[in-house]
Amino acid sequence: MLIPDNLLDRANDEPLEVGIEVCNQYIQIQVRNPFGESEDESLEVTKFFYYMKQAKLLDFSADIPEIINGSVDIASTHIFVHNVLEQLSSIQRHHYAIKLEEELEARFSKKIKNSFGYEFTEGDLKEIQALVNKLRNLIIDCSELDEEHRRRITKKLEQVQQELHKKNINPRPYLRTCYRGKYSCRQGRRKRQATN
Repeated sequence: MLIPDNLLDRANDEPLEVGIEVCNQYIQIQVRNPFGESEDESLEVTKFFYYMKQAKLLDFSADIPEIINGSVDIASTHIFVHNVLEQLSSIQRHHYAIKLEEELEARFSKKIKNSFGYEFTEGDLKEIQALVNKLRNLIIDCSELDEEHRRRITKKLEQVQQELHKKNINPRPYLRTCYRGKYSCRQGRRKRQATN
């Protein structure tokens, strides 16, 4: 028998790999004995691929050789097996390429970040929240800022608070907002002190 039971047992779980192995075994028999009678192997491999395709375990476009009176043409089977091997190998390379791409994407996305990020601890979040609230109160109480400017800064502070709940953030733009708010309050105080 060309296809041993241990190989056949794997056909349901690893159809692509088993199909390629069967093709390679058939081709090796043909290479070792090019002029020998291999009708039994040709019939076996033809039936194997017929049932693999019927069970929808393998999909190939090569035409399965016709079986007439329990016999199959060896030359047709040889061409068929080469075509199936080419198609299955192409599918296997494609699966490997997709798997490799997914592994690389997972590996690189874990190690390489698009930008600087910082993961806040629970204590950090509470402290930042308290500082943002303090800054908001300073901005609201600052009479030197016009209403439009005050509204823009408080809106930015709301964005900062929303971002704080994300797992890993880039704090630079939000720190910039806090500095601008603090700077605006300081500028307002300086103007008030200069006029007094």
